[in-house]
Amino acid sequence: MRNGKFWLMMMVLIIMLISCSKSPDVTVALKPEKPVAGEGVTVIFKPRRLVSDNKKEQKINLIAQLKGKSSEKSLVVPMNLKGDTWRATLQTDTSHCLLSVKFEDALGRVEDHSKWGWNFVLYNGDQKTPHKNGYFFLGKVYLGESHPGARPDFERAKQTLEKELKFYPENYPALFELWQAELATAINQERKRKEIARNLDSLKSSGKKGLSFSSLEFETAFRVLNDLSRALIVGREIVNSSDHSKEAERVRYAMAFLAGNGKRDVVLSNLEDFIKKTTSDDYRKSALRKLADEFQRVKNTEKAIQFYREFLNYSPDDVPVMLTLATQYLKVGNIDESQKLIDRAKKANNSKHYLQTNPWMRPSERAAEQSFNLCHILSVQADVLYRKNDFSGAIKARKESVEKGSLFPAFEWEKIGDIYRQIGEKDSAMAAYCRAIAINQNQQSAIDKVRGLFADDGRKMKNFKNFLAQKVQEQLKLMSRQAPDCQLTELGGSKLKIADLRGKVVLVSFWDVWSDASRQEIFQLNHLKSDFAKNPEVEFLAVSVETPVSVRRYVRENPFHFRLFHSGYDAKEQFGVIGFPSHFLIDPEGKIRFQHIGFTQNLRNVLQHEINMLLSEKQDQIS
Repeated sequence: MRNGKFWLMMMVLIIMLISCSKSPDVTVALKPEKPVAGEGVTVIFKPRRLVSDNKKEQKINLIAQLKGKSSEKSLVVPMNLKGDTWRATLQTDTSHCLLSVKFEDALGRVEDHSKWGWNFVLYNGDQKTPHKNGYFFLGKVYLGESHPGARPDFERAKQTLEKELKFYPENYPALFELWQAELATAINQERKRKEIARNLDSLKSSGKKGLSFSSLEFETAFRVLNDLSRALIVGREIVNSSDHSKEAERVRYAMAFLAGNGKRDVVLSNLEDFIKKTTSDDYRKSALRKLADEFQRVKNTEKAIQFYREFLNYSPDDVPVMLTLATQYLKVGNIDESQKLIDRAKKANNSKHYLQTNPWMRPSERAAEQSFNLCHILSVQADVLYRKNDFSGAIKARKESVEKGSLFPAFEWEKIGDIYRQIGEKDSAMAAYCRAIAINQNQQSAIDKVRGLFADDGRKMKNFKNFLAQKVQEQLKLMSRQAPDCQLTELGGSKLKIADLRGKVVLVSFWDVWSDASRQEIFQLNHLKSDFAKNPEVEFLAVSVETPVSVRRYVRENPFHFRLFHSGYDAKEQFGVIGFPSHFLIDPEGKIRFQHIGFTQNLRNVLQHEINMLLSEKQDQIS
């Protein structure tokens, strides 16, 4: 009997030891569990999405943000594999109060907890009291202010901000955010405003004073209560004070607009005065950008140049601003300065730069931004080359911009047409204008130019409509490219090559289980498939880079009626997909005739029209 009890106890101990040695069941854990601000913390990650058969070659980076009232730090840290978990150690400092983490692998996949990230409040040295502002910043995360693309969760934000106020009742920025969240979720907003006004008055009558409370009163009156007269009174008191803390500078910046009373010239004058006096680089930078953009909008080029130049002193790697300034220099004929800025933008426009400056963006979003800026660089470079009378160079740069995925291909082709027309190559100009129209049938300026060339040739205008339709159709065919003959793996395990479907119209949709835009389009795509359910000449393929488990789990809750393919990373690369969703429509000859990148509002109708066009072409060839 004693032996039986002994072995029973031994088995219990062994089970306990095994369970203690197991890696955490949760996706993310910290060691210590309650990290102290100013000390090191180890992040332990057990992937659920970033799984790989070959762990030896797998690489996972920890993307971390450390937030504090006066500091913010972004880190990209390679993780080390230990058993079935990945680990990395970070060093915090005493100013930090919130740690946010997410994870990326070398395939461009990301695990980010539905865009919220995993967020951990840091503690004071006693490991009992959360560091001040920790729950405040976490509340701002849930309000969608910190992580792009995350939808506000007002209920979680309110609960989190209330925690902050429980520990730090005079954290007025947290109270202001709480009031905003309460107002956003109120059934009767007017009643809620009156309640907030009473609470504010109660605090004031209890003797609350100081800049922090005055800032609360100003922000609440201005942004919550719409009591502009009260905001002006409090704001002027802060403006006239000698305090130049960040809170005071935020109020001074807001007062530049509020005191302007909607008069643009007064607001601009106030902002110019503000940038001369402020001690805050952050708010000076915001004011400089606002001034530059406004002066550009009203075509005051000299002033726009002045303030864009000053802005770049504070954000030297801002590629869009460099290119905007380069365009402004061109307007005043300063080609050399414009070229310098273009060269500078080329150096800054690299993947490492975007990873360091925008770590919380998804890899596909960073790649899309880099691609967009590259196309912008090429477009501005084309303007410079045109000014130098290098017309062939300008045409080449604009064509390259289109090839690299310009978001404005119709604009680029119209500009190419303008150059051809300038040098007297009317046929090439006509083709370029018609290509612009093929891309965007509402490109009215290009239509007018085609009409002008048509009239110049002495043709009868009654024939113009048919002529234009024919030329546009020719351009649609010329724009096509051969679809890559990549191999896809269906959820059931069967293999399919794109070439196997030659002779049919094929829609290949690249989607992602973590993409809101993809989720929103599935409903339209399912209806589109039902539109052609009885037509064996049309195939619908949906390709994800996810694992079969991930895809199956997702489509159980979000039915997707296309043929589903998984682990399509190679196909994604061969098609040149830079973001989800992306749709490629392939004609019976195996050529990509249409493509749509990103969310499309009327996707079903657009694709339906294009599929019918390709089916009609096939029928014409047969007959």
